[in-house]
Amino acid sequence: MIGVHPDRIAWVANECSVLRCPVRITEVATGATSTWFQFAGHPSPLAVELSGAVFSPDGNQLALLIPDDSMTATRAIVVADLRTRATSVAETLGRFDQAARPSSADATGSTLDWTRDSRFLLLAPRSGTGPFGVMKPGSPRIEKSRTALGIIATIAAIGTSSLGPLDLVRRTAPGRIDTGGPTRFDTPGLELIGADDEQVDVLDLATNHTRTWPVGGVVDDRAEPNLITRVTGGWLVVRDNTVVRVTDRGSSALVGKGSRVFAANHGRDAWIATEAYGLQWSVAPYNPQTGRLGPSTSVGPPVAAVDRGLMVSNTHATLAGGVFGTSAFDIVDAAGRVLPGPLIDSVRINILTAGGNRIALVGAGGLYVLDLATNTNRLISNRMQSVALSPNGSALAWIEHSRNRRGGRVMAMRISDNHPVEVGAFGDRVLVADDGTVLFTNGFEIRRARVDRRGSTVVSGLALDPNALLALG
Repeated sequence: MIGVHPDRIAWVANECSVLRCPVRITEVATGATSTWFQFAGHPSPLAVELSGAVFSPDGNQLALLIPDDSMTATRAIVVADLRTRATSVAETLGRFDQAARPSSADATGSTLDWTRDSRFLLLAPRSGTGPFGVMKPGSPRIEKSRTALGIIATIAAIGTSSLGPLDLVRRTAPGRIDTGGPTRFDTPGLELIGADDEQVDVLDLATNHTRTWPVGGVVDDRAEPNLITRVTGGWLVVRDNTVVRVTDRGSSALVGKGSRVFAANHGRDAWIATEAYGLQWSVAPYNPQTGRLGPSTSVGPPVAAVDRGLMVSNTHATLAGGVFGTSAFDIVDAAGRVLPGPLIDSVRINILTAGGNRIALVGAGGLYVLDLATNTNRLISNRMQSVALSPNGSALAWIEHSRNRRGGRVMAMRISDNHPVEVGAFGDRVLVADDGTVLFTNGFEIRRARVDRRGSTVVSGLALDPNALLALG
């Protein structure tokens, strides 16, 4: 139990996973328990255990204090409106002591309290001295007092704010809060997969059912797009240079050695690539229907999978000159045969991802989408730092460059419409599905959007591990 109120209690259990880390709120009168409120930033199990929460006097809001690595100071404060699900997150970076939990013998005392009209939060300074902080729910900013109050250890409940009523709100019945579960998506079969160092989780976004496999593996680079891929009947996941298949039925199986995985044709064709030495790789076709791995072939570095097959660099042709000013590629088809692939009219390109018959690449001038079916190359944006292409190549989402290295404006488009829309003012990770669903993270927040519609909405019930591998399909 991390927080108490006459009408409800907040509590946590040992149930944090790659994609979720809920705070449960139970109504005293009915026993109804909500699961939509989540920890921000996916804290460690010890941080969850030592977290604390303070209800507003009217019981309609909850302030969650998440400790930092020292477990004595707060790393972040999450404030949730329990009626509307609106949340705000303030990164406190250890500026305030972690508050004592209910019934605790901890002498820390109350380092956070609400004004009696539930309009503002007050925060005591760390180590008992310095200015105190004031936070308004709905805003991530914490305003400091101009002067310190001397040596203090706690923040006591201060009367009503100047904006609030003079009577006590507890004289009236509290409002009804949302006792529901996580956000449900309206796309049947749409799944979000996450893999951290210890396990793999697959969440069905329409049913909110999660399947978990205790298959561990070091995550070296979360930005590498070819460590997870959707195939018919499940997913292929790279775990410490070993490929594991997790199925829609809940089973798992070891496929074999591999460094990268690729899929095309709606997951009906797949390939497993293993780095050999230098620019040499070994590529073997994999049949998701039969579970059989075909014979391997020695090729150049694999870059992306399209419906024709797996594109691999033809390093010999490119280095030898080939057609002047071009990059040459071979294609490994579903039977493992190496065939001539496309020539791209530039030697300075970086292929980011592919889907269907389209390739997203960075060339001179910015982000391009190359359509292999029509042999057209279109400039999409001259400023980008992260790109996602849907598996069938119909939808594109990207994050623009900004002064903030962690992220920027989030843009999306259905490629056939050629009409980019802004779906978020800031994001740091982005995913896009064939149906046009966009998921992106905004610091501690997860938001949902559409490729053909401006704006986004908050997704409740998700707490994504910022260091995990993620894919949507």
